Amino acid sequence: VLCTGNYENPQDLAKWETDSRGSHLAYEKAGIGPEDIDVVECHDAFTNSEILHNEALGLSDEGEGIFVEVSGQPYFYPFVIMSWHEIVNDTLAGKPLSISYCPMCRSSVVYERTFEDQILDFGTTGLLLNNNLVMYDRQSESLWPQLLGTAVAGDMIGQELVQYPAHHMTFGEFKDQYSYGLVLSRNTGYERDYTQDTYWQYHETDEIKFIVSNFDGRLMAKQLIYGVHNGTESAIAYESETENSIPSYWFCWANAYPGTELESDL
Repeated sequence: VLCTGNYENPQDLAKWETDSRGSHLAYEKAGIGPEDIDVVECHDAFTNSEILHNEALGLSDEGEGIFVEVSGQPYFYPFVIMSWHEIVNDTLAGKPLSISYCPMCRSSVVYERTFEDQILDFGTTGLLLNNNLVMYDRQSESLWPQLLGTAVAGDMIGQELVQYPAHHMTFGEFKDQYSYGLVLSRNTGYERDYTQDTYWQYHETDEIKFIVSNFDGRLMAKQLIYGVHNGTESAIAYESETENSIPSYWFCWANAYPGTELESDL
């Protein structure tokens, strides 16, 4: 659902009027529907057939994805698979994690799923906040915009998820550096065409599909930046990856964190 209006506070999501045409247009452009976005469950990945050694996969070396390392074991989640599902609820070496990818923002973030005394399971809502994926947890059904990592509606409103270190890299880089790495395979349990990113045409244009609350013209809208934030207090955008950074299109990041400081190289 496309949220309309010029809103400065994401917590207003609980009061926003929404237009379902936005989500229908997004799905139409991608050639999929809401029923096609099934979250992948990989609990206990060491014994789950959905995680394979990288030499067992036919992935392109140029294909990008999310790198995560837990207890010395490296993992790779290809965007070509993530673009269909957007969220993987995984447990790696006993650590519950949520691996998330928003194709509209090209943003990837990994969050810890353990919150106080419970383990959260996340799903996709079909909502977009300034083009960014809005997740929900199945335990409280609270809403969590991916880039914010903070609940903006529901019983957990105001609560923040803990970001887990992750990196944006190509499969070729992963394969060269981690010959013993494990990769999310195409055997997700769903019938999908994992041969190419379903959003590839969108990524090759400068077009922004849906309106945003703010437009920051300091950078090209779809320039990929690496953002670091300190809650809602401050944020910096870097040209290249740095510690705890989140890759994102500039226009999405600038709406999640208005007033972001730019690294001098940008």
